[in-house]
Amino acid sequence: MTLPISFDDILDARARLRPHLQPSPLRSYSLLDQAVGSGITVLVKHYRQARRYDEAVAMLLELAKIAPSRERDVYQQISEIKTEARKDDEAIEWAQKALAKSPSDPTAYERLGERYVEMQRFAEAIAAYEKTVQLDARNSKAQFALAQLYVQGGKPMKAAELLRSVLRNATDEEVVGRAGREAIDLEEMTDSLGELEKVVSPLSFMMAHKQVYRRVLV
Repeated sequence: MTLPISFDDILDARARLRPHLQPSPLRSYSLLDQAVGSGITVLVKHYRQARRYDEAVAMLLELAKIAPSRERDVYQQISEIKTEARKDDEAIEWAQKALAKSPSDPTAYERLGERYVEMQRFAEAIAAYEKTVQLDARNSKAQFALAQLYVQGGKPMKAAELLRSVLRNATDEEVVGRAGREAIDLEEMTDSLGELEKVVSPLSFMMAHKQVYRRVLV
């Protein structure tokens, strides 16, 4: 695969352009660094497609030097690359570095959970997803992933309780509909449909303008 540009080309262009950019409220060197970052991103994409993983990681580390504010994103991408390269321990190490940059960010925990799932380390994935939904109670993607992990781990009642919580708090009708369908299937299996009805019946009355709750009841 032929690369559209080399890293040396990017640095050379940066060096030639920098003297012509005078800092001002509307124009600063940071704009040039953003352009350099875009060039590096193109290189990383091509290296990943060619499975030249070490070179992709090297480019991302250069990006972190140029744009320290993007360190978390860089570390997350490196974690993904290490997963693609089947270097699981290194993937987790970089995911944890990304998390350390923003320890209260639910997205970082969600990405960590995804890495653990890919590695089939389900207990650790559950812990990461639990932290995700603790920090962001409306992250339905993480909630559905966590419910599935509970079922796979032999804890269907915890999954049912989580899906009921989604039904109580979700505002998106598509999310409510999916939670309802998954909850019905699960609570039929656990013989706890009565508990689900206790949650949905009041909601169908209070949210009479949203037919989705009635469909769940039917």
